[in-house]
Amino acid sequence: MKPCEVTVVLVRPLYEWNVGSVSRAMVNMGFESLCLINPQCSIGEWARKAAANGQAPLDHMVTYSSWFDFHKEHPNGIRLAFTNKDGQSRIVSPIADVLMDLKERDLFALHGNQLYLFFGPEDWGLNNDDISWCHRSVVLPTFGLQSSMNLSHAVLLALFLLRQYILPAQTTPFKQRTFQNDFVQEGEWFPDQSFRKFLLGLGLKLDDRRVSIYSALRQYFLRALPTRREKRMLQIIFEQGARKIKRNWSS
Repeated sequence: MKPCEVTVVLVRPLYEWNVGSVSRAMVNMGFESLCLINPQCSIGEWARKAAANGQAPLDHMVTYSSWFDFHKEHPNGIRLAFTNKDGQSRIVSPIADVLMDLKERDLFALHGNQLYLFFGPEDWGLNNDDISWCHRSVVLPTFGLQSSMNLSHAVLLALFLLRQYILPAQTTPFKQRTFQNDFVQEGEWFPDQSFRKFLLGLGLKLDDRRVSIYSALRQYFLRALPTRREKRMLQIIFEQGARKIKRNWSS
């Protein structure tokens, strides 16, 4: 299946910081196409601050004054309306069910490989007229008593599920320093000789199988998965301790 192009559409958003937060959420999930329909706020400094490092959707954002104007520019594509309200006038399905149905029936190609995700204003969400422009109404999963989400949270969850079901991609590599190659490898697990010398200096019997202090303490240190640097520190402590014990016994 050819990957579809995804556009997030905010209908009559009320608060510019929420638009900025949506921009950041989109970048987190690897999307940039953002549209607004009849926004009720200006998009300025607060939106930029809320977007933080996720400015790209704001930079390329397109605004339309009405649904008619939007539809004129985007006549094709599958349109999903996100809502947590059901009733006689709207049939709402879980987002996962709808995404799997679209994928199994390979409907994206028939609609120009375009997918539009519509989210309503923060107070009441999408109304029936909004939903009449869309192919399906979908609901996001929640597990608590509160089913209403913050706008940016809803967008983030929707895009995450889209990645899970339709557009899988590799996650961004973790940028923090990793110690993966620094862990002690097999054959160099522990400074055994230094540790044994230290314990013998204390006068302990290491061959007593009934109570093996050596084995118990060795396993205790190994459970911590010491790095090479930590192994070296232990080795220094054991060797210095053994030497100091020997000097004390000599004096």
